[in-house]
Amino acid sequence: MILITRPKIEAQQFANELHKKNFVSVIDSILKFEPQKKKIYFSQDKIFLVTSSQCVKSLNKYRKSYSHILKEGIFYVVGRQVYKNLKSIGVKKIKFVFGDTQELLRKLRLLNKKKALARYEYLCGSKINDDFLEQCRLNKISIKKNILYKTIAVSTLKQTTLKSIKGGEIKILTFFSIFTAKTFFKLMRK
Repeated sequence: MILITRPKIEAQQFANELHKKNFVSVIDSILKFEPQKKKIYFSQDKIFLVTSSQCVKSLNKYRKSYSHILKEGIFYVVGRQVYKNLKSIGVKKIKFVFGDTQELLRKLRLLNKKKALARYEYLCGSKINDDFLEQCRLNKISIKKNILYKTIAVSTLKQTTLKSIKGGEIKILTFFSIFTAKTFFKLMRK
């Protein structure tokens, strides 16, 4: 059995895909996300960095406020799904799609060496990839972060999840972020 820890909607979609391939799964969503409406200023020399589908959901929820950015802003994106989600809400100018933040970092380093005149704004959640930001700082890449959603962890795992783990039924755990994995193991220690 596979334990899926994603938020409810994404977890159910993933469970459906696993079911099509004859895998048995159980869902215990240990995080939820709360969109935040923030000011995002547009300028021609600004590039928006987006690494999360939750960020896209926040942009979509407040799309009237962000319409100019969605139409005119330049985006660097991490992940094919994030790319598809941005396209689906009308983002027009996605300049690059990266496989992971390390690939994004390599591109930012290269542009920094070429003295490209761009300002970066990282549209993110309250739990961010600190390693990515630290690497940017060490490489003298200036990034402003703008938190568009709050990440909220549950306080306990479901009793059925705990029983399934103790009974050896769950053989595979799925985590889609470092924060999710840390949260899960913190809950297990309780």
